Amino acid sequence: MVLVKTIKKLDGFIECLLMLNYKFLY
Repeated sequence: MVLVKTIKKLDGFIECLLMLNYKFLY
């Protein structure tokens, strides 16, 4: 399903942003 793929992409994108935030914070 396209919806599942989109959600997985968003999840990966958010995870990437969180990792970047952690790098900047510490």
